Amino acid sequence: QKGPDAPLVQVTVDGAPAATADLYGQDIEPQVRFFKQTFLQSAWHTVRITHSGQANPLSTGTVLATDGFATTR
Repeated sequence: QKGPDAPLVQVTVDGAPAATADLYGQDIEPQVRFFKQTFLQSAWHTVRITHSGQANPLSTGTVLATDGFATTR
């Protein structure tokens, strides 16, 4: 979720950097999609979301709250 005290996160897919996401928002915004990946083949993949230890200058903290994760075929 995004929020006023949220951090920047790093996203890796299968060990490779995929994105940096800023989860800051003025208000708490539940279930906001901040990353999407399309794979060409059906296979096992590892998606890792890592707290960067940094935050948007407007953020009042570095709280990482996860409220959903979805995969589709």
